[in-house]
Amino acid sequence: MPHNKLAVDVAAPGGSLRIQFDPAPGQQEYVINLNRLWFWNALPKSNPPRLTAADGAAEAVMQYRRERSPVLY
Repeated sequence: MPHNKLAVDVAAPGGSLRIQFDPAPGQQEYVINLNRLWFWNALPKSNPPRLTAADGAAEAVMQYRRERSPVLY
């Protein structure tokens, strides 16, 4: 993994995937809308995946939220 990337590993019943992204200078928390990733809807809903930060000093937490209003992409 390049040094300028952050990564979260997604362990699901069908296999493992890695989410990589560019960190912003000085930012320590990131929100990644998992349902917008290409593979998310293919994962079984009955057995949610396990998320692990590739950096052992970091923490990956998955939470379910409801959008307050429609979002335009």
